[in-house]
Amino acid sequence: MTFRILILSLLCGLSVHMKAQKTPFQKYEIPMPAMVDIMLDYVERYACQRISNGPDEFFGQTDPKGTIYGFGRFVRQDGTQIFGLFRNGQLVHGITLTNRSASVGNPQFYSSYNLGTGVLEYVFQSGQRQLFDTHMLPDYRFLTMSYSNGDQYVGEVYKGLRHGLGIYYYANGSIWFGQYNNNVRSGFGCLFSTEDDMTIGLWEGDDQRRDIYVRMPN
Repeated sequence: MTFRILILSLLCGLSVHMKAQKTPFQKYEIPMPAMVDIMLDYVERYACQRISNGPDEFFGQTDPKGTIYGFGRFVRQDGTQIFGLFRNGQLVHGITLTNRSASVGNPQFYSSYNLGTGVLEYVFQSGQRQLFDTHMLPDYRFLTMSYSNGDQYVGEVYKGLRHGLGIYYYANGSIWFGQYNNNVRSGFGCLFSTEDDMTIGLWEGDDQRRDIYVRMPN
């Protein structure tokens, strides 16, 4: 088996080779750091592009054939936004925001939050909704949190702290998407700058264990 085939096999089985989020309740699965490292090896040379399909627009990584592959962000005409990791044009893991709900995870295993209340309404797994008494989970929310410096966080919250997947909007226009652990960036992420470039990698707080600068082709 060649290295390329091995990488593709691992990416195809990404949802299998994942670990549960480190909270008492498993809302979805997230890629292990080792799997993210392999993915970064594979996509580190992929440039970022703007792709328009009518009023819909994607900004993020694409492979040499122009297929969406790597980190990116979709903005659709109806206001839906999708931040995440993509493979062959399909979302592998991330956040899908509509005007009513937020889905966090991958298409086969995700949590759905009500944006009006912030409440975790159900978990979709094994082809069906897993319903439960939401009053038993008061600490899990998906909220918008604004700060005095003009920054804003939109994402998962656990016991009042940024925890899980989230999107951080900086007052200067930059956007960061990725994982948090107890209010600290921890795990894979992507920084979208205002200069049409990106930095992808693995974060440990304000430090990056690995960072890859991605730019648009000349």
